[in-house]
Amino acid sequence: MKARTRARLLAETRRAWDRDAQGRAPRPGPPRPGDVFVIDQPGEIAVEWVILDCDGEDGRRVLAAPADGYALAGSSDVAVSDAAPSGALVVRCGHAAGGLDAAVFATAARVGALAPEDLARARRRWAQIRDGSFTPSQRAREVDGDPDYREWLAAVVEPARQDLIERGGG
Repeated sequence: MKARTRARLLAETRRAWDRDAQGRAPRPGPPRPGDVFVIDQPGEIAVEWVILDCDGEDGRRVLAAPADGYALAGSSDVAVSDAAPSGALVVRCGHAAGGLDAAVFATAARVGALAPEDLARARRRWAQIRDGSFTPSQRAREVDGDPDYREWLAAVVEPARQDLIERGGG
């Protein structure tokens, strides 16, 4: 990723975190589908987490997908707007982690929620990826091959996903 692009994204992320931190408190109760959380994770760039689904009779296991403000959206991503105070997000459905203990989100800051139609689109994309029925557009396939996009996934999204899996047993 180009140094200027990374610096700009880092500055935007810090401004969003500062806005979100004012008056933010965890919502009581377990996470629910559509909730958007920020978890204190290592790394310079904030990755938010969208709850796509809750499993089990008590909802103690969740499926969560990373989301961020990086503008490029590839074939496994769903762009949504106004999901959190920080504005538009791209939900990285292809990097979702399932079977996570809901307790991982117990002390996390709930910063927003997806609109029902955006949650439905993200769930549909994840299901299509899982069962192999998704056919991406030509533009999405081009983004998939973009070196900056691939670097973003490798440097930001995947490390955050691995950290969440280690914390939540997914």
